[in-house]
Amino acid sequence: MKRSMIIACLAFANFTFSQDNLNEIENKEKQTTEFKTIKTNVLKPINKFFVLNDFAFKFDPLRMFVNEINFGIEKKIGQHSSLEIDLGPTISNISGIESNYSSNNISQFGYFGNFSFRYYPLYDALNYLYISPSFSYKNLNVIDVDPLKNLSNMHGYTNTTSFLFNIGIQSWLSKTFLMDLYTGVGIGVSQGKNYKLSGYYYYPSNTNSWTEVIENRAKFIFNIGLKVGFGNVKKTDK
Repeated sequence: MKRSMIIACLAFANFTFSQDNLNEIENKEKQTTEFKTIKTNVLKPINKFFVLNDFAFKFDPLRMFVNEINFGIEKKIGQHSSLEIDLGPTISNISGIESNYSSNNISQFGYFGNFSFRYYPLYDALNYLYISPSFSYKNLNVIDVDPLKNLSNMHGYTNTTSFLFNIGIQSWLSKTFLMDLYTGVGIGVSQGKNYKLSGYYYYPSNTNSWTEVIENRAKFIFNIGLKVGFGNVKKTDK
């Protein structure tokens, strides 16, 4: 009789312990599910167009103010990361902001290239807030001209290598059309050779000459841009 009672007590204790463990596991699973739900709600995209595109083509009209015709492509390489390459021609004095040493010059074509890594901390790559270190190289060319036609034309140039740290927001205004607003700061090194006129001017003849100006300096760079573009067909709403 005692033996039967002991066995019954042990069985009941084991059942109670098992039931407690089962309840504890169910509570943990419930808490995990609730946490995931809360996390998902916090990171819910503010824009109804949330894309899973692999790449995007872009054009930056604001970069014409610094003499660049800027075309770019961004390619997703990870869930939160991408690479971007910008390439295009430069046209000196197209904006008038980056003036040359001579006020009498002829615009010439050059080239530029920019390579950037982008990290999107909140959502999948190509969506919303990002930070982006970038490296760029730009060549500007110009022909300096003597307005009196006494001197031969001279070729001037400026080459700038720079490193920048940008922050921006890329929003999809539709399922395929994007707007990318960014700003940043950095440092650069400019090297070049340009020419300015110097001499004496008197009637009836003028005597002038070219003075060579060598540039080799570091400078602070402020960066701003607004890109528009479109993505590939792989997309979805969320």
